[in-house]
Amino acid sequence: MGTLRWLAGAVRRRLFPEHPGWPVVLGPVRDNGRQVALRPVAPDDAAAWVQALLTDQDAVRPWWPSDPRPWHERITERAWREQCESSLRPARRGQALPFAVTVDGAFAGQLTLDRVDRAQGCAEIGMWLCAAHRGAGVATAAVGMLLHHAFDVLGLQRVVAPIAVGNTAAAAGAARVGFRQEGVMRDYLHVGGRWTDHVLWAVVRSDPIAGREVARQRTPVS
Repeated sequence: MGTLRWLAGAVRRRLFPEHPGWPVVLGPVRDNGRQVALRPVAPDDAAAWVQALLTDQDAVRPWWPSDPRPWHERITERAWREQCESSLRPARRGQALPFAVTVDGAFAGQLTLDRVDRAQGCAEIGMWLCAAHRGAGVATAAVGMLLHHAFDVLGLQRVVAPIAVGNTAAAAGAARVGFRQEGVMRDYLHVGGRWTDHVLWAVVRSDPIAGREVARQRTPVS
């Protein structure tokens, strides 16, 4: 019995190695007088999440995964809690890092490092911010912190960001951070009720990244 437990543990460790990047708090870093930080998503963020997405429906919905239900039926506190719960398992296995973005301690959006493959050294990033914090440097600071964590702590080599053609604000933000365009993926995702081409943006460990040096001065808090 002891041998079987040892073998099971060895297999588990091989498939799901200890993950040094979760749970963790990144920051804060100061940006234009504000404190920007990343922390694990939490069920208590439900009300702020719902309010932000219901208020900002016109800007967000065209780039959100398609769903025939009305927006107000999709964006509920229950939906948020279910999302938090479903994110825990891959996070504990080191396959995802789901963060809430905070500004001066208040919920300001989501930033997720997903599809983490430590063997290949790659991952995918996705983000949305509340309307009040767009275009104000918050996204650059937050993504800079996460990329520092991905490259300098987790040891990844490459992070990609698929961005829908037409989502000019997200594309401009990616360019500011240091991502580069690599190609177009046709009909990559069904968002906003239609199949949509996405531009593949990517950054590698050796690239210059906005906000990375500032983030290096901060020590993550477990």
